[in-house]
Amino acid sequence: MTEIKANSTVMIHVLADETLSSIKREYVEVDRKTEIGEKIIIVDKNDPDDEYENGAI
Repeated sequence: MTEIKANSTVMIHVLADETLSSIKREYVEVDRKTEIGEKIIIVDKNDPDDEYENGAI
């Protein structure tokens, strides 16, 4: 799902939260470096040799 606001493209991902009976949650994609301790979700796997798959946390 993509939503456009104020002349910029905002990427919004809708994922089912399995801990809450699959309630759908919206996550806004941000383009920045991660910090130690943060969790990330793989959404666009580019390298076929990468050990992670789309949806991995």
